[in-house]
Amino acid sequence: MGFVPGIYYGWYLAMALGITTIISYGTSQYLFGLLLVPWVQAFGWSRADLSGVYSLGILVAGAAGIPIGRLVDRIGARWPMAVGSLIAAASLWGLGRVHRLSELYLVWGLGMGLAMALTYYPVSLSVIAIWFRRRRPQALSLVTFLGGLAAPIFVPVSAALITRYGWPRALALLALVQLLIAFPLHAALLRRRPEDLGLSPDETPLVPDPGADRKAAGAGLEGVEMRHAVAMRPFWTVGIATALARLASNLLLAHLVAYLSLEGFPAAVGAGVMGAVGLASVGGRMALGALARRWSAQVLYAVTLGVQAASVAFLLVPHRPGVLVAYSLLYGSSSGALAPMPAAVLAAHFGRRAYASISLLLNFLVSLGASAGPVLGGLLFDATGSYRAALLLALVALGSGSLTMWATPPEPASTPSASSRAPA
Repeated sequence: MGFVPGIYYGWYLAMALGITTIISYGTSQYLFGLLLVPWVQAFGWSRADLSGVYSLGILVAGAAGIPIGRLVDRIGARWPMAVGSLIAAASLWGLGRVHRLSELYLVWGLGMGLAMALTYYPVSLSVIAIWFRRRRPQALSLVTFLGGLAAPIFVPVSAALITRYGWPRALALLALVQLLIAFPLHAALLRRRPEDLGLSPDETPLVPDPGADRKAAGAGLEGVEMRHAVAMRPFWTVGIATALARLASNLLLAHLVAYLSLEGFPAAVGAGVMGAVGLASVGGRMALGALARRWSAQVLYAVTLGVQAASVAFLLVPHRPGVLVAYSLLYGSSSGALAPMPAAVLAAHFGRRAYASISLLLNFLVSLGASAGPVLGGLLFDATGSYRAALLLALVALGSGSLTMWATPPEPASTPSASSRAPA
């Protein structure tokens, strides 16, 4: 295939997915907050209405993830993710041409929502969970480490494009990034599972088995069926904790720039804070390897959610540049360490057999909480004229998520089989 002999193909997948993750999140999740104020100024739409657009996208992504998870388990992530890149490109191009709120709901809510369902972490990390076993934590960390560059790369770039060319042309340029980079990587490199290339998870054989496709078709994968996973406590504790964490993070993503603008900071400062959070998240991902050798993923998950709750408290004190720096470092580094943890906990408890189906079903439940964050932030602002209540909500959600993760049973010593972990 033109790759370096002796390097396991899964590492090429991890690198490619890290790059496409930068693009997927950079042109959607980290873009919306930069467009909020320009849309308010251009069309006079309320923050609650615009928050509803963002939340609809999250709900669509969550609901679409259920059939997408089954599809990925059956045919692999290659074509679902490639199609997702095309949908994202078309949606970004369409966003630059909206003039009515209903059009924005259609293009972002349905178009970008479907693109997110096809290209976000629940799908990309399912590839890693299938291709790796012993070195799964390192591979998950690599993808999320690269994904953490989405904010420091795309927030300043998108802000500069919007300032220089206006938001419609900026969106068209971002659509080209999806079309010319993310789509080819997904279509050309992704493969269903290592057995299809005569490999096994983590393995680097000298000669691939040409009959592997036929053998793998009938081979079983270790792990738990989805119907058994939903009857187990970790599915629900991880889901609830992640939903609360996403409620807080999406509230902040949608409203932080607008909040800082109301506090008297220039728009460039808000974009700078978002970028600084992304840079700090890279440091958190680098520290994760050392921490993971001492603590399990779910203990780290609980601790980092608590750290995030503490970091939000900095936004509630009188704003000085030093306070924003402290928030950026603390929230960003904990976000970076947090990124691969839900996937690691799910893989440890449930294995490879139905990972994508389990992950994307859980993501639907998460989306119910995640979609509430932006809307609640907008509603609380419209009701009080201040973002203070919204920030308190984010703090409480993160603290509650931390407590929920402490209630998760310990990870099994080895990946369970479907029969051994099926409920009696």
